[in-house]
Amino acid sequence: MRATSYVEHVLEPELAPFFQEQQDDCGDPICVIGDGAAPHRAKLTQEARERLGIRSLDRPADLNPIEGLWQQLKQNICRLTLEERPTTIEGMQLKIRRIWNYLSDMPGTYEGLVESMPERIQAVIAARGGHTRW
Repeated sequence: MRATSYVEHVLEPELAPFFQEQQDDCGDPICVIGDGAAPHRAKLTQEARERLGIRSLDRPADLNPIEGLWQQLKQNICRLTLEERPTTIEGMQLKIRRIWNYLSDMPGTYEGLVESMPERIQAVIAARGGHTRW
């Protein structure tokens, strides 16, 4: 995804209203945690976040436990046979939701991701903030 698409299709219509709603409900300053992806770091995105009042905190993706769930989701999608692969955007969205729900409902999914944090932190420290196996 390019920064223009990210700003037009994610940041402005989805993230900005969600961020504002969360900010209003919480009352305390909040921020969005970025994972260092190119669209998140782009100057266009940074300018849009500033214009929309969205504060961000960039961290290596390895320090975000949800990345493990994203990885599992991608692996499940890649394993689909030709017959199972959706042929429309709507079909893909439905397939992704089904896989996500399946993974989310598995006992221990979230606990395992959170419990991996000490190892993730040590790996990031050893890599001096660079990429790790996570």
